[in-house]
Amino acid sequence: WKYYLPHITLTNAGPFTISGTNKTSQVRVVVQEGVMCDVTLSNLVLEAPGSGSLCAFTLETDACVSLFLAGNNALLSGDNRAGLEVAGGRTLSITNAPGDDAGALTATGGKYAAGIGGNNNNPSGTITIHGGQVVACGTDGAAGIGGGSQGAGGTTTINGGCVSASSTGTYGAGIGGGYYRAGGTITINGGTVTFNAPDMSWC
Repeated sequence: WKYYLPHITLTNAGPFTISGTNKTSQVRVVVQEGVMCDVTLSNLVLEAPGSGSLCAFTLETDACVSLFLAGNNALLSGDNRAGLEVAGGRTLSITNAPGDDAGALTATGGKYAAGIGGNNNNPSGTITIHGGQVVACGTDGAAGIGGGSQGAGGTTTINGGCVSASSTGTYGAGIGGGYYRAGGTITINGGTVTFNAPDMSWC
């Protein structure tokens, strides 16, 4: 891996563990193009809010990430960027870290962007959730999990865990497409899934 302010770039298979808190946009995680890696988020809070179109955690083209959740984690991005960016051509799987069934992630997109998935005008890639407590909040017509505003949903599969997906604004799906765009392929095999319920008290 390498760090050039503000980016931590993951350049190989890892495994990596990332923890700590930064709310001033000075730390942002990038998974390099074409990299397949395992990443554990361990009580990580990254925020990159505002109009600068900054992303807290992004997968570059053809990246494939297995994400493990330990403790409570939160990702918040700026305008037009997904909280956890998985645009078309990228692949993400999420589960709890071994021994931590309560491992949790809240991912919130900036204006017009998905919580987990596409940026503004971008489709979502392939997202699979196997476990953990996942809250995904899209804004201004973007899906909670899926496409950004005016971006189509990709392929989303939920096999387990507690998943809450919500969208603000008009015509954004909890899981699927953004404003006036196709929903993609959605498969729910297990777990507990709730739409437009941003707290986990039901889980």
